[in-house]
Amino acid sequence: CSTTTFPSHPQILTYLASDLSNRLQAYCKQQPLAHIHTEIRLETTHVVVGCEEGAEGASRARRRSRALSGILSGCYVLSHAWAEASLAAGKWVEEGPYLLPGGPQRARQCMLRGESLELFKGFRFHIDRSATSKGPSELGNKQVQLVQELLQKGGATRVERPDRTTSSRQSSEQGNQRTLVIVADHATPSAIDNAKKRWGIPLTKYSWVIDCVAEFCLLPSSAGSV
Repeated sequence: CSTTTFPSHPQILTYLASDLSNRLQAYCKQQPLAHIHTEIRLETTHVVVGCEEGAEGASRARRRSRALSGILSGCYVLSHAWAEASLAAGKWVEEGPYLLPGGPQRARQCMLRGESLELFKGFRFHIDRSATSKGPSELGNKQVQLVQELLQKGGATRVERPDRTTSSRQSSEQGNQRTLVIVADHATPSAIDNAKKRWGIPLTKYSWVIDCVAEFCLLPSSAGSV
């Protein structure tokens, strides 16, 4: 992707080591209309994250919470090398070579084509707070809050109590027009069994949601079923 969105004054959200973050903030102060954000906003154009070399490093980088939110916002989700290169050049360099692979690239392509970024549009979801490995408090942590935010940002609708009969029918017959019951990845076997009896539909691990966003595609539901 080439630079097409506010190239002269990016609105940047960072997830960087303090030294690079401080240098980038100092540089932004010298640039009119360029700003560092602390959270995703409507005007945020770039999300810059620390990224280790190799495919595994890129995979971990695009699964960070800010990167995931940036993907669904259509932001440039970039390796820290973009910030380093921009500081070295004394100008904002082209984003394309530094765009993280997978979901960040796919989402930007959709953005440039004017297509919807609502990856989970048509889904309804319920988070089962009892199906955790260490009790209800675990499912109330930031990681699960992130999953809820990603689903809603991606167009899904939260429901308090999914109807058991219609949920089962939707899961099997209506493609993405279905209800997800989300549970912790490491829920205890007894908690999983109880949740299956309670809802009567396949359960989905919250890592499936994160993986879908990281790749910006709906992965097979079997990949996240428990």
